[in-house]
Amino acid sequence: MVLQGAVLVVGGGVLLLSFAYLLWINFVAKHPFDNIPGPPSQHWYWGNIGQAFGPYGWDYLKMLTDRYGHVLKIHGLFGRRLLFVSDPKALHHIIVKDQSTYEEDHTIIATNRIVFGMGLMSTLGDHHRRQRKMLNPVFSINHMRHMVPIFRDIATNLRNVIAETSGLGYSFDDLKGRENPYSKAVKRLSPALLLMFAPQQFLPYLVKIGPPGFRKYIVKNTPWAVVQQVGQGKDIMSILLREDNLLPTADNHRRGYSTQQKLHSLSHWTLRASLVGVSESDSQERGGLPGSHVQAMLRHTEGLQATHTTVKESVLPFSTTIKGVDGREINEVVVPKNAQIVVSILACNRNRELWGEDALEWKPERAQIPGVYSHLMTFLGGGKSCIGFKFSQLEMKVVLTTLLESFKFTSTQEIAWTIGLSIPKVKDSEDASYRLPLRVELIGEQNGNIQQTFDLYGWDYLQMLTDRYGHIVKIHGVVGRRLLFVSDPKALHQIIVKEQHIYERDHTVIAASRIVFGMGLLSTLGDHHRKQRKMLNPVFSINHMRHMVPTFRDIATKLRNAVAEQVKHGAREVNMLEWLTRTALEVIGQSGLGYSFDDLKGRENPYSTAVKRLSPALTLISPAQQFLPYLVKIGPPSFRKYIVKNAPWKLVREISSIVDVMDKTCTDVFEAKKKALAEGDESVVQQVGEGKDIMSILLRENMAASEEDRLSDAELLGQMSTLVFAAMDTTSGALSRILLTLAQHPDVQEKVREEYKQAKAEKGELDYDDLVNLPYLDAVCRETLRLYPPVTEVHKMTIQDSVLMFSTTIKGVDGREINEVLVPKNTQIFIPILACNHNRELWGEDALEWKPERWLSPLPSTVTGAQIPGVYSHLMTFLGGGRSCIGFKFSQLEMKVVLTTLLESFKFAPTQEIAWTIGLSTPKVKDSKDASYRLPLHVELIREQDG
Repeated sequence: MVLQGAVLVVGGGVLLLSFAYLLWINFVAKHPFDNIPGPPSQHWYWGNIGQAFGPYGWDYLKMLTDRYGHVLKIHGLFGRRLLFVSDPKALHHIIVKDQSTYEEDHTIIATNRIVFGMGLMSTLGDHHRRQRKMLNPVFSINHMRHMVPIFRDIATNLRNVIAETSGLGYSFDDLKGRENPYSKAVKRLSPALLLMFAPQQFLPYLVKIGPPGFRKYIVKNTPWAVVQQVGQGKDIMSILLREDNLLPTADNHRRGYSTQQKLHSLSHWTLRASLVGVSESDSQERGGLPGSHVQAMLRHTEGLQATHTTVKESVLPFSTTIKGVDGREINEVVVPKNAQIVVSILACNRNRELWGEDALEWKPERAQIPGVYSHLMTFLGGGKSCIGFKFSQLEMKVVLTTLLESFKFTSTQEIAWTIGLSIPKVKDSEDASYRLPLRVELIGEQNGNIQQTFDLYGWDYLQMLTDRYGHIVKIHGVVGRRLLFVSDPKALHQIIVKEQHIYERDHTVIAASRIVFGMGLLSTLGDHHRKQRKMLNPVFSINHMRHMVPTFRDIATKLRNAVAEQVKHGAREVNMLEWLTRTALEVIGQSGLGYSFDDLKGRENPYSTAVKRLSPALTLISPAQQFLPYLVKIGPPSFRKYIVKNAPWKLVREISSIVDVMDKTCTDVFEAKKKALAEGDESVVQQVGEGKDIMSILLRENMAASEEDRLSDAELLGQMSTLVFAAMDTTSGALSRILLTLAQHPDVQEKVREEYKQAKAEKGELDYDDLVNLPYLDAVCRETLRLYPPVTEVHKMTIQDSVLMFSTTIKGVDGREINEVLVPKNTQIFIPILACNHNRELWGEDALEWKPERWLSPLPSTVTGAQIPGVYSHLMTFLGGGRSCIGFKFSQLEMKVVLTTLLESFKFAPTQEIAWTIGLSTPKVKDSKDASYRLPLHVELIREQDG
């Protein structure tokens, strides 16, 4: 007990004496820095360390230089005097001329050895120069050139963690799944070390206590969480040491430079490079510019200060004379041995005397001055300059240009940046993690041109593609996938007719169609599709169309009566889209299914409402459709249905509810029709359409067909959903467009009205042949369907390699002429019906003008000789080949019956500017806050006396 007490007394006495000595030497004894100006100490223990090395001390560091100049004194632990230097002449003395005297601070060296091992940041003098000599060749410009492909490959994945792969020959992160533990550890290391700044002062002494095993045990079991965090960084690094195949060892041992040392040096570079990449995001927050401005960006970024310790006494000269505390002028100072020098990189790079009064402004346009690094201290200089600064610049430029090519970045929250290794964090956030939240908008190849191409109102963009690039254009899809945008007549003929078995419907569209419509015409391929089409062809024949005219006219008359009811007290605005959609549904209901959806008197049928919402919803999720062929294979149907019903994406749930309404309605109709057919002719005659509708005929044909040709109930149900959707949405869209165009051209509207009235006066009610032979009405319909096709594009995919031929030679990116291209298997082909129908080379310079008169005389030979594979009037409006619209005659007849019935009774005039969607073209009031689709027109009833 006596011995223990004596030990405690002696130990306590030693500590007190040491403490007293520190206080005396730092607060009482004279020091060469006493006459250097600087801020007063804020604390007897911390000095100014809390402010100068605080995590967010940017304003304090700026204040130091503004108030005290470029050589000033600050106070460290126990009042120790430190020199804070940003004077150019003094820096040259410290970094270059007398660098052997001003070595890296021994506390930092001790910390680096614990964290990184014996790497470049952990060695001094000859040891450091020997390591640097070994590493210099791998950071040469010649070696950087070979790294560009590696950088570019990784940058394509849109993450700035390139240094890991090209530096160590090891992949830390595939940029697909979860973040690698090494990446997480490195991100936490710098802030943790910064928080441990004060205890680091004792590391040079602590690392000499006991063996390494004892020190490791103490770190592992310390109650201080930050120390445990730094220890974790060391443990994770040791994982790399066990990777024997990372770097060859024999040659390095012979040169006296071990694999372990080299690995630690490269590991330090990994840390430095990854953190520089994080800091560089500041440039994006500020509005990010291409790689040519990276040097200007780095004037504001990277490490903000470096600390040195003198290994012997030195005299430090200044560029300009400063005024000491005693009022005398000073142009040099004696720096004693073991003095700490803080080199303020931030103050050096923002020196107003050098860079001008705008030094604190971010101006990439300022001159790029050559030097070790453009007269900046960002990467330091001399023998301790950053060995990999060219590596870092190259990495940043590759990553930045890759990102900026594909995205627009805008800031979302105010960001605070740490001092030391500068890392971002949301200012005043309760979340302690380091983050840089930015709003990212796709503009380029990662989601390619999908956003513009599938923009609901992207008419101008689609026109621009053809005007600027021609009729064979490469666009980029999801993840940069290359798509071919084709409107060349010869190429279209090959795709649509000659090699239609190779250019099948895009499998993503097929997958979507099967989910929405079932196994109908839109959802099948190859022989399966041909079998269905063979069964359906007879019901869409001209002979069958002739028998449908009375049904069409009865429904059109109901429409006229409904609209007349709206305007019986005088002309007013009417949403014609609603009435035309309801009419189109009722036409296909009675003529196609033998079922009445809507009497056009009461409220709109839920089916009509659902189908109207389907096309815009499908267009909005078109990029996500790329993944449908794979998603539909996951689990049983019940599982997939559950996932869709509970999906967090509102749009997916909306499509699901639309499909449910469509499926239930078609199933009810189908079962009723099957029951009537089973009960005999009397039951069939009692149904709507009296058994003359398309589905009744199809069911009878199917029952009489051979087993080989017969369609299953699932396929028949699929035809019903397909027919209703295709006939309702496309026809109502086309009718809406024609009616609006006539409203905008009252003179043409009047000509069509008079032509119909005259024909009716001569022949009475017009039959099929009379209607289709009204020349001006036909010209109006053809011209509108040419200029404004109700479906604006279709998609194909190659099932094998093909060589696609062009009508005219085009110039490639490399300047060479091309008249054909190899189209690999699984290439997506985008056929813009708009571009085909608007081709100025075929239709003339007035191709974008609405001119019905062009159809009243023979078409130009450029049109008739172009071999356009369209099934309708040298147009691609209804496509062509084996996948042409099977019901295009049905649609034309319906449009003509409805239009003539309406024009006979009403005058139409526009009331508001209308925007039309891409895809299935649907009208909406432009810039309206009302999200619904509408076509408001001024409708005036034509009185009998007016006629």
